[in-house]
Amino acid sequence: MSSGIFRKYIDIINEAQDFPSQAKALRQRRIDTVREWVYLEIEEIYKEASKGLDMTDNIADELGDHFAQVERSGDPVLQRAYEMVRRLSDSTPKEQAAGALAAMKMLKGQISEAQVNEESELAILAKQHGMEHRQRTYGAELTHPTKGKINIDRYGEWNHYPAGSRNSAAHGGYEELPNYLKKMSGR
Repeated sequence: MSSGIFRKYIDIINEAQDFPSQAKALRQRRIDTVREWVYLEIEEIYKEASKGLDMTDNIADELGDHFAQVERSGDPVLQRAYEMVRRLSDSTPKEQAAGALAAMKMLKGQISEAQVNEESELAILAKQHGMEHRQRTYGAELTHPTKGKINIDRYGEWNHYPAGSRNSAAHGGYEELPNYLKKMSGR
């Protein structure tokens, strides 16, 4: 067990001293991989966001504590799941819960990375804003009957074409898309 993970494990056990059953469960459960720690953090984000709590701080701070370890892990599934949840920091609790659930399923092997790509954060965002998501060979397309379509290229650059128009009304990089979708849908 790496020293950073071990210290965090001890801290959690010490914090749980006020809750004897939780402390006992933690002592019995051997947590010795970065993947297990990240899964526990994502699980907590999912549980709390499902209750309607904004988990932005937890995503930035608690999950952020594992950044270097995730990068060094050489585990592409872990890295993808981690990145997926980190991008949800400015999202609503509903979006955070949906993204955390997809990441948990990916980490448990319940869905493959190919399935996650189909049900990616982009697909989740599209659903949350009443849009349809289609994966394309070199990108993706989000469509809405009255708001038009957004074409996203393989580099993450996007253009919004309002319904009935061939001219782009807006464009930007992938990191700007969630906020643009919120603005476009009036959230």
